[in-house]
Amino acid sequence: MSSEILNDAEKKLCGELLESLRTESTSLLSAILSSQDGLLLAYSTHPNADVEEDAIAAMSASVLSLGDALAGQAGQAVSNKIMSEADESSLVIMHAGEMILTVIGTAGTNMGMVLHASHHVVQIIENDLSKVETKALKHAEMKPAFNCNMDNLLDKVMKEIENKK
Repeated sequence: MSSEILNDAEKKLCGELLESLRTESTSLLSAILSSQDGLLLAYSTHPNADVEEDAIAAMSASVLSLGDALAGQAGQAVSNKIMSEADESSLVIMHAGEMILTVIGTAGTNMGMVLHASHHVVQIIENDLSKVETKALKHAEMKPAFNCNMDNLLDKVMKEIENKK
């Protein structure tokens, strides 16, 4: 698996989805999408956050792989998510189709809100991202879990794809 897992239009859409996710709450510092082998694909990081996206992408792939191995030992197929809370930050790492989503927040971040919004982004990635090229996005099924107008965002990306053809 390589960084070519996404084409340019898909990378742009993912970047915009991550930006929408990150700006949902002032307590979110970064949202990072990586390949399963730890290559950075897309990200949105708060300008004042001290986050090394490449390093987080690589470590997230390793941690989720370890979580999957642990889940396997417990008789489960894969780990749904890995969560970590520290004195100054919290994070969640989860599968996003063939990719990995990592969301980093400050200490005290409402993890329920982070998980809800993150699951919505993962759902878009898993169900609709592959349809960007075929223009088969189902706008009616995509009800944002956070404060952004996802229909306008998707229309914009679709128009850009149409203009390139």
